[in-house]
Amino acid sequence: MASQIDLIKRVREIIINNRYLTLSTCNNNNAWIAPLAYYVESDYSFVYYSSKESKHSLDIQNNPQVACSIYDSSLPSDSVDGIQFIGKVEEVPINELINVVPKYFMQSFPVEKIRAVWQQPVSNFKGLTIKKFYRIIPANIYTIDLDTTEVDKRVEVDLEELKKIPMIK
Repeated sequence: MASQIDLIKRVREIIINNRYLTLSTCNNNNAWIAPLAYYVESDYSFVYYSSKESKHSLDIQNNPQVACSIYDSSLPSDSVDGIQFIGKVEEVPINELINVVPKYFMQSFPVEKIRAVWQQPVSNFKGLTIKKFYRIIPANIYTIDLDTTEVDKRVEVDLEELKKIPMIK
């Protein structure tokens, strides 16, 4: 089995090299998934924005527990690697938007000319607006066990050890 150090390196690479996560919600036994662009904070919380009226946002109001995955689906089967995590979603507090909004758009649109087209002001996410920023706080993170090919299985990554190496993209 791979060491925690090796697992942590893989998890960091997967997060850095991908742009979208798949968010899974469940409310009243009705499951839903949504692909979302994200940026990751130094403590490995994942930030995204969405309409507060989307199915996944409405689900989260009643059940903030979620499951997520990140992987590069363009890779061939023998090269694919990914992570899965479970956690809790919360709305980003208004006083944090001044930092969160620019970071999200900087990561999503690194080319300044393109970012200028898509960038939105903080005011678009405050008060009674339709769009809100959300934060997924992971409780457990898993990755594929690459040491076995007999059956697909996952191994847990030590989240506290992972957090000791802040995520800086």
